[in-house]
Amino acid sequence: MNSAANAFLQACDREGLKYVPPKITPDGKTVLRLNVRGTHGNGYAVTYVFPPEEKDVSIRIFGLVTARKEILAKVIYRCNKMNNRFRWVKFLVDDDMDLNLEADCVITPETAGEVCMEMFYHFVRAADEAYPGIVSNYGALNPDLPDGGLVSEF
Repeated sequence: MNSAANAFLQACDREGLKYVPPKITPDGKTVLRLNVRGTHGNGYAVTYVFPPEEKDVSIRIFGLVTARKEILAKVIYRCNKMNNRFRWVKFLVDDDMDLNLEADCVITPETAGEVCMEMFYHFVRAADEAYPGIVSNYGALNPDLPDGGLVSEF
């Protein structure tokens, strides 16, 4: 495991956060996952990928929800609204129609613990705050919200 990933694991231990044991890919990347129970009862994993060069980290939440084709344009519009609201996290719909959260950060082994921990809290906040509006768009639209919850503020 590289030293940047190890620094983040130490930060998780200091914060009392539980994580899945790291995995090393055949190309030398360290993959670390923290499972989270959202404030709305939803579960998701925040995944960190540390390349062997130790200069950056990719952070992802894959498949927060899966889109229905018939409302894809509305969901993409909602992603754009969320991208304006949450500046440290990017929302997107991938080719499998999954809504993902993404960020890439420049780090060093010395800054990895602090940067990755800060990004963890940004991801959790963004997922928790956005989830009710996302669900209203991926399930039945909520008639009690303006525009069915598509453009209401969080």
